[in-house]
Amino acid sequence: MRKYLMKSVMVGASVVGVAVAAARSTEIGRIVRRVSADVEQRSRALRSAWPGIRYRAAGRHPDLDVSDEVLAQRVRSVLGPVERRLDIPRAHVTVDDGVATLHGAVSSDLDAHELEYTTHRVPGVRGVASYLHVGLGPSDTRPSEGRASRHSSAAYEALLEAARRAGVDAGAEERCVRAVLGPFMERVPLDEREQVFAHLPADARALAEAPRRHGRTRLRTVDDLDDEVERIAGVDPLVADALSFTILGALRALVPEEAADVAAVLPAGLRAAWTGTPPAARAS
Repeated sequence: MRKYLMKSVMVGASVVGVAVAAARSTEIGRIVRRVSADVEQRSRALRSAWPGIRYRAAGRHPDLDVSDEVLAQRVRSVLGPVERRLDIPRAHVTVDDGVATLHGAVSSDLDAHELEYTTHRVPGVRGVASYLHVGLGPSDTRPSEGRASRHSSAAYEALLEAARRAGVDAGAEERCVRAVLGPFMERVPLDEREQVFAHLPADARALAEAPRRHGRTRLRTVDDLDDEVERIAGVDPLVADALSFTILGALRALVPEEAADVAAVLPAGLRAAWTGTPPAARAS
């Protein structure tokens, strides 16, 4: 009996020893795999960064005197890794006379500020006008997951329809609406702007958010507004005039209670755009 018990104990100890060894082996294997993956990731990052490191080590600097199109490509290239890390859609970037304009949806103001700061540091950029808006919630589908579907409000659709009536190409309506409403609402004092926004659903409010500017002054006249629309939306002057007229008219129709109050607080040079004076009559 004693011999039998001793044999059982020895067998049990052997089984425990094998189990402990297997557990250790599994844990060691997991650690090894984790370390290997980390090393590979860092190696890829170093390989990607090496051309830039070698470029800077040689004392070379990006050419500051480049065309706006080259500068826009430079901004897009620099923003790409940031956008992938934040898992947000690519921002629409245009550059005019060294001033970069950003359009797009982000998850938070912090994300928007990071894109703006990154853009402002790109060699050759003299200023940034940001129309980035918080439009991605925790439940929204990200670029890494596919495209999200959404239902738009009637006010949002009315503003886009106004852009279409002005003759813009399909797919450019939202950018054109922002090009008009963002700079315009920037000149409306904050308390009155909030009164206007209180009458609008969230998606229409996002179209009218004032841009955050870095290194560029605000517009003062209707001509300034038309120039801004022409630059941002990439349209000719006649279309820019039509856009400001139709889109501001659509917004005025959405907030009739605030129409007179907005007119009262606007700079004199912009009042004609809000009150509905047709482009042809503004110069007379």
